Amino acid sequence: FYKHIGIDPYRIVGAIIYDIRHRTREQGGSTITQQLARDLFLTRERIITRKIKEWLMAIKIERKYTKDEILERYLNRINLGRMGSREIYGVEQAAKYYFGKHAWELSLAECATLAAIPKSPTKYSPIKNPENSKSRRQLVLKQMLEMKYITKAQYDSAINTPLVTASIGESWSADIAYFLEYVRTELEKRFEPSAIYGHGYNIYTTLDMSMQLSANVAVQKQLRILDKSLKFPDYEENKVKWFANERGKGIESPESYIQSALVAIEPSTGYIRAMVGGRDFSINQFNRAVQAQRQPGSAFKPFVYCAAFANKLATPADVIIDAPWGVRAPDGKYWEPKNFSHKYSGPVTLRTALVKSLNVPTAKLMNERVGVNRVIELAQAMGIKSPLAHVPSLALGSSEVNVLEMTSAYSVWANLGVRAEPICVKYVIDREDNIIEENMPKTKRVLEKNVAYQMIHVMKGVIDGGTASRIRSLGFKRPAAGKTGTTNDSTDAWFIGFVPDLVTGVWVGFDDPKSTRKTGAEAALPIWADFMKTVVDGPEKDFPVPGGVMFKTVGNVIGSDGSSKSTKEVFLPGTSPRSPSGGEEDDFGL
Repeated sequence: FYKHIGIDPYRIVGAIIYDIRHRTREQGGSTITQQLARDLFLTRERIITRKIKEWLMAIKIERKYTKDEILERYLNRINLGRMGSREIYGVEQAAKYYFGKHAWELSLAECATLAAIPKSPTKYSPIKNPENSKSRRQLVLKQMLEMKYITKAQYDSAINTPLVTASIGESWSADIAYFLEYVRTELEKRFEPSAIYGHGYNIYTTLDMSMQLSANVAVQKQLRILDKSLKFPDYEENKVKWFANERGKGIESPESYIQSALVAIEPSTGYIRAMVGGRDFSINQFNRAVQAQRQPGSAFKPFVYCAAFANKLATPADVIIDAPWGVRAPDGKYWEPKNFSHKYSGPVTLRTALVKSLNVPTAKLMNERVGVNRVIELAQAMGIKSPLAHVPSLALGSSEVNVLEMTSAYSVWANLGVRAEPICVKYVIDREDNIIEENMPKTKRVLEKNVAYQMIHVMKGVIDGGTASRIRSLGFKRPAAGKTGTTNDSTDAWFIGFVPDLVTGVWVGFDDPKSTRKTGAEAALPIWADFMKTVVDGPEKDFPVPGGVMFKTVGNVIGSDGSSKSTKEVFLPGTSPRSPSGGEEDDFGL
């Protein structure tokens, strides 16, 4: 490298002869300067015109920069392995990833380990293939000794140094690892990887670090509780034994433990304030907040009721019969849903059906009155991007979605009908402090504010007396709305809830789908409550009442327990109670 002019004619000729003899294109003969030129200015196409351009640019680079300057740029850009789906570019990132320290803090043995990787980043990864890595490290050290770059004493010390790597949780901040990976994937949709890692960009995200730390604590606390109830050994102790190859009776694979995901969004802007993609990034980099497609169960039901209210096909006070019922699906099979309790309540209001999460009334409402198309159209407009199947069971959340899109969709209600696209990056600045990308909130009204408030009013009942009433006993007392979700056999547990300025979605389940033996209220809701108690502060704030909605006390409504009740309900202009009303006068929101 320090002697050639940018290209090495002898290596080029040798590579050509090798390729001709073996009828391959395996030998490229590229120098470090050529590789830098290719990464900076060219593609990786294997055509002669690209190779010629590479040679010319390499010579030009050599004329303009010193050898040390070229080597510095190369070392800051070179591919040194992979972390999950993320490529590791440059010695600083590699030092952080493999050893948990800065490049300038590395020992001789650690430097040699990194120098050994470029030959084959996967084969010589010190984490994935430590024996191969150590063997090639010794070769690097031997060559350094032979070329007199190190002394015999330095060589002896370095080759006898054990290969010790940092866990990913130590080298990459476990607190933000899943979010950073999500940011990377979003940036790579708009920028080349070489630009992201090699152009010195400063990337400013929407993350609120205090919220993120609180989210991590809430998730880990509840997962430890669930581990005990599921008879799993202590996670951290078990992980140590597993990687020490103490895999006898009672030792579980860390990947077999129950998982969770959390997303918190600011509804007015779409800013993602916190994201947890799993319990341990060092074990599995799969981001369950955005990559896992899971059935939402009853957490999908609000879209059915919202479609009914938005199209003025029903009001929260309408009465529906909760009794055995079924319908024939498009495939000809007869579908007959059951309530979670396997009991029926007879006449109930739509409010009661949603607040108590009754399956049969919800399925009847969609299939007999609203229609599947209206529900799908509304869910998509609110932010559900996953495919939604045109089947009767859609009403009960049979189509798979992810936590981010569900949380984003619920944000429409919190923001009184206005959708804000989720944003993770505010802006990107280059070395010269030029803003090369800026992401302002992208908003669009997808629902009338009166309809959104009507849904808020009903979903507040889920927390104040419904399936999520446990939130109050867990200490969260502020005005809030939301919905629990539990799928068949308790495979997936959800809770998505919101206050005026923050929406948080939580999912709990196993990667390999099996029963958690817990409902959404038991598994996911405690995480939500712990997180929201910590991050929602300041004066108590209720949801604003839009002008035009009408409050009316509705009486003689049969509750799910068979009692006769009266409740103050919200109606849209042009709608009226469809069950006998009490004697109070109408009260219009101002």
